[in-house]
Amino acid sequence: MKRRRWWSTLGSLAVVLAFALLCLPATGDAGQQKITWTFATNPGPAANSWSFYPYPRFQKLLEKNSGGRLVLDTKMGLFPVNEVVHAVIAGRADIGWERIPWVAGTFPQWDYALPFFWDSVYEYEAFLNDPRLIEIERKTYGEKGLVKIADIPSEALDGIWAKKAVATVADFKGFKVRTSGLVTTMAMQLLGASPLTIPTAEIMEALSRGTVDAIQTSRGWALGFGLADVCTNVSFWKFQSVFGGMLVVNKAKFDALPADLKKIVIDTGAPGHRQVAGDRGPEREGDPGDCRRVRGRSQGAVEEVRLLEIPHTETFGCQSAAIDDEADSRTSEPRPMKRLVSLIEKIAYLCGYLSGWLVPLMMMLVVVDVFMRYVMHRPLMVADELSAYMLVALSFLGFAYTWRQGGHVRVEVVVNYLPPRLYAWVRLIGLLLTFIFMMEMDRVALKMIVYALQMKMRSSTWMMFPLFWPQLTIFVGFVLLTLMLVGDIVQAGAKLRAGKTAEA
Repeated sequence: MKRRRWWSTLGSLAVVLAFALLCLPATGDAGQQKITWTFATNPGPAANSWSFYPYPRFQKLLEKNSGGRLVLDTKMGLFPVNEVVHAVIAGRADIGWERIPWVAGTFPQWDYALPFFWDSVYEYEAFLNDPRLIEIERKTYGEKGLVKIADIPSEALDGIWAKKAVATVADFKGFKVRTSGLVTTMAMQLLGASPLTIPTAEIMEALSRGTVDAIQTSRGWALGFGLADVCTNVSFWKFQSVFGGMLVVNKAKFDALPADLKKIVIDTGAPGHRQVAGDRGPEREGDPGDCRRVRGRSQGAVEEVRLLEIPHTETFGCQSAAIDDEADSRTSEPRPMKRLVSLIEKIAYLCGYLSGWLVPLMMMLVVVDVFMRYVMHRPLMVADELSAYMLVALSFLGFAYTWRQGGHVRVEVVVNYLPPRLYAWVRLIGLLLTFIFMMEMDRVALKMIVYALQMKMRSSTWMMFPLFWPQLTIFVGFVLLTLMLVGDIVQAGAKLRAGKTAEA
């Protein structure tokens, strides 16, 4: 008996000792715990000259300098090109990189790419390292919930790529130029040009068809993209003397770091001011001040471009069936619910008809823009932007109307063969699941418009249109559809209680 008790005590001590030994490494490394941050990046159309991909210099430097304690989980394309900084502010990403001109409509105080202002990117670098500017940026970025780690600029986007030379200010009169950034767009407008916004994928076709006269961009990017294939001239005007890119961290995440890691993050980002992103400029031939030729490799062939450098309704049957069935189902509803459902439907129909009228309005706007562009040679600078906002409005404001018309996509391969009672239960469960999904969509949309109001978000075009209004149509459309679902759930439940079936 004593021997058994002795072995039991010895075994217990061995277990405790083994557990303590296992815990020792974890206790010793508590102060060296690895922290992983989500790094959101999106190069947009300039992936070939982007600083962070496929050569992650900053990520590797940060991991090396921190001894592996701070690691970045890079997510390229997680957010659109002009939404990365907002994701970092909201905490959906811990750190992010964004081209400053892409968000200049919302944050104009951070875009220092003034026309003809910087002689070179190195002068801009000296400006960034001025202690007075560092203090100003610490305050302004901090007010938005950010800590700026570095500004990694590209060389000037100073090329006007076209089929004719732009030698004087007078040549800009009525010139249709695709621009990049708010400051450049406003500068072009002041010179009498017609700045336009065109997706990158449509640039080549737009130049070939004459939709635009010129593309404003950098030399290296233009040659890499193939503009030398469709352009005969490039004139250099420093409308965008630098093209800044901010590397920012969520302030709450930064403040939660130990003091030594904070210093490591700042020190690792500091050399970013001296890192110029982008390709080497084109090779030139000829004497300074002449109209010369620029040589660059474009799509496998060497192209030559003259260079001028300037100093300084198929648902009607479903509709009637749904309305008839709905009239039968309402007999078992409480009177206040009838009135509420009726009111929601009237609002939904009103929004649906409003969405319908936006279609001919968009068509008229596009027709007028085409006429002004090709006949009068004075294109409307608002057509692309306003038609995009109208497209968003007609899509989301018509959600509830389309639901009532039975116009949303439905898969009925299985449910049509179910017994009526079981079909009614499947219908009710489907409505409940859709309602839960729409509640989450309502929450996200509300968060989006509140954020737009707080940040005073504006488009980075010459209109500087408040983005709250087109985003508001998304929220209104979601809420209307949610309210329609509430009415349908009540109706479906009342039918089940009455022993009837529910409409699909």
